[in-house]
Amino acid sequence: MNVYSRKQRRRMHAIPAAIALLLLGLLWLYSSQASAETVLDVRKLREWQMECRHCAVEPRYDIINGEVLHLRTDYGTAALTNGYEASDAVSAEVSWGWSLEQDNNQDAAFTLTVAMGETGSRRIFVIHYLWDMGAEGSDIQDLGEDTYTYRLCGKECGPRRWFEQKRDIAADLAEITGENFAVHPLGFTLMLGRPEARKADGSGFFSTLNVVSRPAPAAAEPVAASE
Repeated sequence: MNVYSRKQRRRMHAIPAAIALLLLGLLWLYSSQASAETVLDVRKLREWQMECRHCAVEPRYDIINGEVLHLRTDYGTAALTNGYEASDAVSAEVSWGWSLEQDNNQDAAFTLTVAMGETGSRRIFVIHYLWDMGAEGSDIQDLGEDTYTYRLCGKECGPRRWFEQKRDIAADLAEITGENFAVHPLGFTLMLGRPEARKADGSGFFSTLNVVSRPAPAAAEPVAASE
């Protein structure tokens, strides 16, 4: 039987507490390096370029998400586009919520396009995140020239329901290409319909688009060699 003095017991109890404090410190340091930004909501709609033909884009109030955007087209175009600056980021998480209204319209679709640049080069990738009521399940399609369609959901998701999305663009690009790239967002386009379609017929709601970017770690300063 081991017998410990009071001083030894205090030291033993202090070890788990020190480990917990260390973990909390590392978690705080990691989270403090990440910057969250609201890119699109009702208040920031004016900052976006709008392409609207036979369409309406207007604010609405939703009992779940509060102020949201309502997009509607009658065989026209409803698209919002804006650039984004995060040149020092090596990863980014993009999150949003959307809801389609039509259940009998197979043309009903929502697309959020993310253009991203490879950090340290001029290479540009494009991912069209798609909700397509005319298809089933998830799917990835290579459109060529570093452009891809990533169908997140089909008609199984159902209309008039909110679906929250959270995507790590670097992880998605690695899943698509089989390679790891450090990428940062360059811009976004939100539109009703599929990315290849010139016209769409349908309507839906879109809530806040948020981006969480993590910058590249600062380069360590050289340490002078001791004599």
